[in-house]
Amino acid sequence: VLARVLTPAEIGIFSMTSVVVNFSHVFRDFGVTSYIRRAKVLTPEIIRSATGVLVTSSWMIATLLYFVSNYVAEFFKQPGVGEVMRVLAIGFYFIPLGAIPQAVLGREFQAEKSALVSLISTPVYVSTSLILAYHGFSYMTMAWANLANIIVTGLVFTVLRPKGLPWLPSFRGWRAVAHFGMGAMLSSTIRAIDNAVPDIVLGRMSGPKNVGLFSRSNSVVNIFNTIAGPTINYMALPYLAKTHHEGRDLAVEVARAITLLTGLIWSALAITASLAPDLIAFLYGPAWVECAPIVPMLCIACAVQATFAFMQPALTGIGRPYWSAFPMASSLIVKIILVLLIFKNDLISFSWIIVVAEFFSIPGYLYLARRYINLSPSVILKSTRGSLAISIIMVLCATLAVRLLNGYQTPFVRLVITLAFLTPAWIGAVFFFRHPLSGEIKTAYHTFFTKIKTVQIR
Repeated sequence: VLARVLTPAEIGIFSMTSVVVNFSHVFRDFGVTSYIRRAKVLTPEIIRSATGVLVTSSWMIATLLYFVSNYVAEFFKQPGVGEVMRVLAIGFYFIPLGAIPQAVLGREFQAEKSALVSLISTPVYVSTSLILAYHGFSYMTMAWANLANIIVTGLVFTVLRPKGLPWLPSFRGWRAVAHFGMGAMLSSTIRAIDNAVPDIVLGRMSGPKNVGLFSRSNSVVNIFNTIAGPTINYMALPYLAKTHHEGRDLAVEVARAITLLTGLIWSALAITASLAPDLIAFLYGPAWVECAPIVPMLCIACAVQATFAFMQPALTGIGRPYWSAFPMASSLIVKIILVLLIFKNDLISFSWIIVVAEFFSIPGYLYLARRYINLSPSVILKSTRGSLAISIIMVLCATLAVRLLNGYQTPFVRLVITLAFLTPAWIGAVFFFRHPLSGEIKTAYHTFFTKIKTVQIR
């Protein structure tokens, strides 16, 4: 809806600001939430120390962001960037309110409480965004909506915080938290810089319109990640840390996770790449048609990232969070070099740079998997070959559907018909190639109908 109310340039201004603020989140968090999630034993003293570190880092970053906002605006030559940054900076003062309870609930796998928070905070964000956009708040729309979301999220997590969780911060034992945080920050910092490159390069060299177009293309590619990502991030670190602490084989768990995740996300990306024009037209409207050509390239880059999505939580779970920084660093260095050498100030060349750079991270991930998790490249290849076969089937089926329905009805109708055809085709491919997802589908099927029968009996 916002894509139809706001222009690409207005969304681009917010995206350019967000990249700076998101980078600051790395230092704001300081690895505190990861420290809580992977700690073998969680004591009140650890909670107090973590709270002290988090409050200090968050408030310092908030103050710094507020006062440097004008300088950042001058760098991008966009005064609106400074306005947005000052509002987003205020949110940093409220984040510690809910961050500690959220980390503890995640450690205890209490997903239903986190889901309840989302059920309350998301409508607040959506309604605030729409009301402000329709009343002419332009690029400030999402800034104020973001602040409202942070405050509501913090308040709800405060209500749901586990009993006996300490309130008062402390600096006793802060060194242990800070030591782990520095290691976790290394990889998080590089990832934040890597995520910032598109907005910085495009914003500085091409202008806010291209930033907005790239942002929407990324949103299309990450539709599935928006659904699956929180689940992965919520469960992966505490589960893999628990597996390590109990002395179980971490390689088996990571290999299985790679198989299941690639089986889902590679197929989703294959479909997204094939249906990009209709997806763009349906989601964002005709003003954003320039997004479509770069979606397939971004899907390829996302597929590489998804394959090794469990490496960072696995390395963090065994107490080596800093090692995951090196594959990301190699990709980032290649990306910067290619931007300097071949970037033509357009979205196509920049998207291909992202794809090429992402492949340079693969050798580093394979080495770390073998060295620290005892997971060999051959096992990873075996874990993904079924997923690759299914995704190829999805590309062929989606391409066929696009050709048969070319020009028929509206993008929405074409998408409904295509997805109605692709869903059974995907399930059939999963069972044909005997992918481990077939067992998950059977389990989900039996669980669903067992619950239906239980309801009927009652």
